[in-house]
Amino acid sequence: MIHDNKDNYFKFFTFHKVFLNLTPMNATGDDFELSESSFDHGSKIKLSFKTLPHIKTENTFGEYIVNAENNAIERFHLITETKNAPFQESGNSRYRTISSEREISLAKLPKSKKYFIASSKLTSKIEQTDETKSYTSFYDVTYIMTTTENEGDFKVKKNVSSSKDIFKIKYPYNTDYWNTQNQLLQTDEMLNFIKNVQNPANGFKVRSNIKN
Repeated sequence: MIHDNKDNYFKFFTFHKVFLNLTPMNATGDDFELSESSFDHGSKIKLSFKTLPHIKTENTFGEYIVNAENNAIERFHLITETKNAPFQESGNSRYRTISSEREISLAKLPKSKKYFIASSKLTSKIEQTDETKSYTSFYDVTYIMTTTENEGDFKVKKNVSSSKDIFKIKYPYNTDYWNTQNQLLQTDEMLNFIKNVQNPANGFKVRSNIKN
């Protein structure tokens, strides 16, 4: 949990909520307009969807990419833009989600031939104000998940609760991972931030395992 200069506190998703939001959903019901096209010499199908005009509360659109040979979903992309959603209340704070985006890529395992989530990203944009609407702030948060060794032969031991706040998980910082992964590059701004949060004179507390 962190807070900004307005003393608004933010609680991040648990693993359970991240996994729940990164599961491909059914966007082919009666409230959606669908269109289909093929590409890559007919080996792939793009199933596009968008909410019908009579849906007044949100605008949702995106697509499925389907393998035409086995009907497996290989990619899912969804964007939701809310329209005049009511604010939720927490003390003096008023907040609402004004947009969200999900991107999920799936790949086939070479041995079992089953599909798994290879990488995924969840992004949300939050509008926040106070009870008198004396200011308006916007916050963006992105969760990125990648998986490796999905058919690895190793013992699995439960070492963290899926309902625990992600930022409260105790796990050692892995320098090799951050130097070799390509999903979230450590920019100069990020490195300066890491250096700043470790400074005992910064005036605020941060729970983290990141190091420079």
